[in-house]
Amino acid sequence: MKIYMAPALLAFLLMCCQLPTAALSQKEDVTFSNGSVTLAGTLQLPKGRGPFPAVVFLHGSGPSDRHESKQRAGWFLKKGYAVLTYDKRGVGASQGTENDWRYYNFDTLAADAVSALEYLTARSEVNDRMIGLVAASQSGWVVPLVAKKYPSLSFMIIISASVCTVAEDNLFERSRRLKSEGFGLSEIAEVKDMHLIDNQLSRTGENYEQFALLWEQNKDKSWFTRVYLGKQPLAADHPYRLWYRSIMDYEPQKVLAEIDTPILWIYGDADLDRFAPIALSLKNIGVLKASGKPYSIQQYAGADHNLKGAKYKEAMFQWILEL
Repeated sequence: MKIYMAPALLAFLLMCCQLPTAALSQKEDVTFSNGSVTLAGTLQLPKGRGPFPAVVFLHGSGPSDRHESKQRAGWFLKKGYAVLTYDKRGVGASQGTENDWRYYNFDTLAADAVSALEYLTARSEVNDRMIGLVAASQSGWVVPLVAKKYPSLSFMIIISASVCTVAEDNLFERSRRLKSEGFGLSEIAEVKDMHLIDNQLSRTGENYEQFALLWEQNKDKSWFTRVYLGKQPLAADHPYRLWYRSIMDYEPQKVLAEIDTPILWIYGDADLDRFAPIALSLKNIGVLKASGKPYSIQQYAGADHNLKGAKYKEAMFQWILEL
């Protein structure tokens, strides 16, 4: 028996068949709390019957919100994952002030992520035995602390993260940026020497006179205003230095040594990433991997810090499948 279908209805059904899974998903604005701070985000559930595996996306630096990871979140949604993205504290609809993201505290950001995981665990649509984290850039420092607080994580995917201290990362970023702006090796060496004294001042509160002397000697050089914006050096007890002292020597590899969560590390090209010291990070990851940590590494030539141009989506999901 033939069934006649009006052309308009047929076109509509064909269109529906071609819609991506994400368009057929359920989207819900949600809130959860870490102590007295309420964080706001979006939970997306794929079409079908749960419980679903789930992922939480963490943030890069700056005022990052729930939309920062929109593309990658969509990939996971189409693969059948529940996806939770949220505004960093002090950003968007999450409570807090600008200081909460500008003068970040890794333990606090990790506790926020744990609250997100606990929220997911309580949702009946989520399989609480299959939850992972996806982190990029700055949140690469945060996720080891999350895994330590939440050891039942199934996996972590960490993208373009610095596996070194914040001070080492900043030294690299400054040198790489000046090089990209056309400054020569001798000029970059001058900046590095001054930066190391600056770091010691922040770290110990000592050597202010030495740093102030370097300030006077270098303030008229072409590179100076690309590094220091103030009219005079910050005092040893300046609030910025006291904050930076609290994070500058944090070593993520020490925390990573204490956890056994499977991790996929994804990097771009060491010559193109201006923000993460890839060579140093891979060296530190290699030491951990040699000790028996369940790590895999994917690196993409020609890709920058944001992995622009890298086709890593299917390789990433293949890694998860092989777990």
